Amino acid sequence: MGHVGKEPAMGERKQKPKEEIMMAYLARNYRRCLMRLDLCRMEGISEARLTYNADHSYVCLIERALADCSPSTRQIINEEFLHKTDKDWYLGYWSRTTFYRKRKEAIGEFLHCLHI
Repeated sequence: MGHVGKEPAMGERKQKPKEEIMMAYLARNYRRCLMRLDLCRMEGISEARLTYNADHSYVCLIERALADCSPSTRQIINEEFLHKTDKDWYLGYWSRTTFYRKRKEAIGEFLHCLHI
């Protein structure tokens, strides 16, 4: 029989929650879409029309969901995932434990706004 709630052995890293993995994936795709959109705008859109439209739709979806979130969630998702600023950016706002609690809540709220 398997051990469901098994603690990681010393030296092993604890696995990230699936919501955090999903959020990182969405954010990475968002940044890639923004980069491709910028390249298309600089070089013209002639043959990249389908990619441009798909990227634009994805960026709009992420930004619409973000707009539906609370202000603290918008700040956390922007700083922590979408625009990846300084890793300790939150210290001017919250303690470490408060931040990680709010971060978990923000991920849940954002995914809920995306209907995931």
